[in-house]
Amino acid sequence: MLKEKLKGLVAGVVLSSLVVGAVPTMAEKVTKTAELFYNNIKIVIDGKQADLRDAQGNTVEPFIIDGTTYLPVRAVSDALQKAVSWDGATQTVFLGKNDAIEQPSVWLKDLETFTGNATTNSADTIEFGGSEYNDILTANTGEVFQNYWYTNSDGASYLLNCKYQSFKGTFYLGKGNKNHSYKNRIVVYGDDKVIYTSEGVAAGSFTIPFDIDVSNVVVLKIVPQEYSEGNDSWYEHSSYSKFMIGNAGLYE
Repeated sequence: MLKEKLKGLVAGVVLSSLVVGAVPTMAEKVTKTAELFYNNIKIVIDGKQADLRDAQGNTVEPFIIDGTTYLPVRAVSDALQKAVSWDGATQTVFLGKNDAIEQPSVWLKDLETFTGNATTNSADTIEFGGSEYNDILTANTGEVFQNYWYTNSDGASYLLNCKYQSFKGTFYLGKGNKNHSYKNRIVVYGDDKVIYTSEGVAAGSFTIPFDIDVSNVVVLKIVPQEYSEGNDSWYEHSSYSKFMIGNAGLYE
């Protein structure tokens, strides 16, 4: 069996980052040096091998220290479809529900689409002050979200199987397009029936928070629409990158 050993300062730094970033402590932070063993450890959840990746999409691998196997928290939470957050004040990692910051059971961005495609990103993977942070993650009102989500064309759907009670988020116009004149909205379907229609959002509009009952929904679908003044009607919109849903999440 091939084992890779990382010793000395490098191992100490890696382990220090793991301990300080993931374990609550009531004393001083401690840096330790240890041997890390990598041996192609696999994680299988309900019979399916998990594809463990970090927030940037890079593959991450579990390792062993003194006979104990350590798993990457974010990668495992994604595989379990559980939201993850970090509270630096208390040195606490939260998996799933976190009432302190109203963290959902799972972020919509972490679920695989059932049909269609969605584009999403998180604040912790975006350069602070960069164009994506300022123009997309930030609403035209100045509100900054933990993550954003949007879809194009015919929308995107998710298989919920009646597992969740509510779907929450905030519909907004990105700051980079704050002068966009066209009006857009979202329509949410539960098993092909409309269960929510937002107000229209355009330049000068405020953000629109929503809280939708999805307790009996098997398939949730979100469709973007644009308003045509000439026809006085709404139609499915093919370009939706100016209008996002912030902090879209599902709550059990």
